[in-house]
Amino acid sequence: IPVDGQSINDNENGIYKGAYVIDVTYEGLTVAYNMWFDVDFTNQESPAFMMIYEAPQFLKALLPMLDKQYYYLDMSDAAAQSGMDLSSANIFDASGILDALESIDPAGMTVEKEEEAYLVTVANDAVAALLQQYLSVAVLSAPALSGSDAEAAVAEVLEGLDLLSALDLLGGKDVSAAMSVDGDGYLSDFRTALEFTVDTDAISTAVSGEPSDGEGAFTLGIDINVQYTDYNAVDGIEIPALTEENSEDLMQTIAHAAGIPEIAVFVNGSRIAFDVPPQSVNDRTMVPMRAIFEALGAEVSYDDGLVTALAADGRVITHTIGEAVVYIDGNALEMDVASFETGGRTLVPVRFVAQALGAEVDWIEEAQTVIITQ
Repeated sequence: IPVDGQSINDNENGIYKGAYVIDVTYEGLTVAYNMWFDVDFTNQESPAFMMIYEAPQFLKALLPMLDKQYYYLDMSDAAAQSGMDLSSANIFDASGILDALESIDPAGMTVEKEEEAYLVTVANDAVAALLQQYLSVAVLSAPALSGSDAEAAVAEVLEGLDLLSALDLLGGKDVSAAMSVDGDGYLSDFRTALEFTVDTDAISTAVSGEPSDGEGAFTLGIDINVQYTDYNAVDGIEIPALTEENSEDLMQTIAHAAGIPEIAVFVNGSRIAFDVPPQSVNDRTMVPMRAIFEALGAEVSYDDGLVTALAADGRVITHTIGEAVVYIDGNALEMDVASFETGGRTLVPVRFVAQALGAEVDWIEEAQTVIITQ
């Protein structure tokens, strides 16, 4: 799987842009995948963290559902929903991780240096312990993960490592990696080769306590050879312009393919047509703010992150995007989930908004439908 790409890193200002071409060859057929990263934290009120994929014609021919040119993952949306703090300092400042790495016990690791080349070797019986230390110490020290559920996720991974460490997937072999730096001190290459022996019966027994239905083992070999060139030579990277006509949220595409029903919202018997689909966050249905306010007869205006809605009965509702507090005629009320931006729209809990405007709300679980009566 050769990958050819270029990137721009501006850690001081919190900017990273990358363009990559990934060629995947399987049984003589090569398919090129284009991929872009667009990260820009210069505006802390609205940080951008987008991953964009271009659907190759080969896949579009196989999967008719892929009727768009581009599919994207808006990581800033995911961060807002999980409580991850996206900022230049949190994402690009690695000092905390480096400090944490200093506390890791390097037992079982050796480093040999010859001129500008380095060979790092980790003994077979130390691989699991070092990986566990890295996950539990270094990863959780990343500032961006504060306030998120990363700790629980790492705990699950560590539990899995405990089960798999006894299987010795590396077949008793050590893990080695070689790297070199150029005359200016830049990393110029990185090379490693890994070989895993996977016994499906042994893995099933370790995980579930029961042998698998099938039998047999296979060997998976991974050779990684990375070359870094042309430092300070890239002035700009062109990121595709996304529109409603040429792109779609990748998670929405996956949900459609899996047959997951889209949440429907009805007001007085009429379904609201949202340009950004409703989402379920922490058991709360989130919908575009302007659309739900206007469907309930309110007039909405925006002013630099402050939303003001004038209800039909004269009440004034104000809200700052990204917060969980809403003011109704000056009285503060707290929502269960803070509002967040996605696809150019601000999403809010539909039940809270509707009830704040005096409407009744019912949820039909089987149909994934919200019924609002005003």
